[in-house]
Amino acid sequence: MTTITTDRTTITLPKAALAALTGAGVRCGGLSPLARIAPGQPPPDAAALQQALTALPANATGCMPALLDPRLAVLFLAGDGTSALAGQYLWNDPAGASPGFQLAVQPEDLTMAGPVDLTEVALSVQDRLALGSVAEPDPVAFSLTAGEFWVLVALLDAYRDARLRRQLARIGGTPVGVAAGDVRAMWLAGRSVMHLGWGVSLFSALLPDAVPADFEGHLDGFLTALEEAELVMRLRGEANDPLGDVVLLGDSLQALAEGVSQAVVFGVAVQRVRQPGQAEVLTLGGWRTPGGIWLADFCAMDTGRVTLSLVGPSFFTGLLDVALNPPATEPGAPVSPDARYTAAGLLALLDGTPVAAPAATSTARFCTQCGQPLSGAARFCVACGAPAQL
Repeated sequence: MTTITTDRTTITLPKAALAALTGAGVRCGGLSPLARIAPGQPPPDAAALQQALTALPANATGCMPALLDPRLAVLFLAGDGTSALAGQYLWNDPAGASPGFQLAVQPEDLTMAGPVDLTEVALSVQDRLALGSVAEPDPVAFSLTAGEFWVLVALLDAYRDARLRRQLARIGGTPVGVAAGDVRAMWLAGRSVMHLGWGVSLFSALLPDAVPADFEGHLDGFLTALEEAELVMRLRGEANDPLGDVVLLGDSLQALAEGVSQAVVFGVAVQRVRQPGQAEVLTLGGWRTPGGIWLADFCAMDTGRVTLSLVGPSFFTGLLDVALNPPATEPGAPVSPDARYTAAGLLALLDGTPVAAPAATSTARFCTQCGQPLSGAARFCVACGAPAQL
């Protein structure tokens, strides 16, 4: 089934049709979301796949290479407690020069809307975060262990929950602190029910492999470490006090506590494959508040560290541009899609006809300095100003 929207084409692909790809001998690339769809699919339906491929309009023929062999994947998650947004975008080349498509997975099928380009994605992120209403603060930065970061996420969720409860009770002001038991409860709630407006849920979806296995068992130790770093203060309760310990954010994080009820929690993940078997990954996230963006850099998460910084919209916009449009490490011709992943190639495979990968004969030109696409008559790169090789 194909429906035409006002500005792009939306393709609906039943999961039963996609299951037929395995029988046709198609192996997905490492970034393909099909490799991560849960098992238990319906029986393969080759006829439905053939029908979907035959019905592809001309401006959506690139959707299958992007879906099956993506070389660039961008994930954007955001939520503010009442609404949520999840955007996943795929391209068949690492520079994003080919047509991109937005992916949405439903229980019975998935849809691909496109074509889209990287500029649209960047604007979508900026619009959702409403950067125009964010202040330019004096920058600050903290280095946290991964465990301390996860505790801070649950702690901020508890602060937001306490603030919302105060609003419902018509009590103004920021909560003085939250009980340690509430931090534990928000962790359990965020892990059991997915809601992108809460940090525990969003960052668990953004960093599924980095979620602590025994958060509850290490909570006390992580809180102690944050206390020693003077990022939180803990008021120990008496043994028979049902409230238990009360945790307060320190002065350096007080602005975050005050802005958390108005915060948009967000995450951005960019994955690229320039060479076979080599993936570049950049993952960012944080809290957009009126007073600034509390940005978590997860590039060192594999070593157990997270950098948390307070930055302004100008810095964040520049960082987002670098994340989406980094200079190419090896300039040259764009990657040609494997013929087996095109609609014509897949139809041939369904008929049992061998399909060979095409030779790289593209005449497209790229800047030898920054990797940006060049128009056919360009003598200089509009991105970096370098002379174009003729």
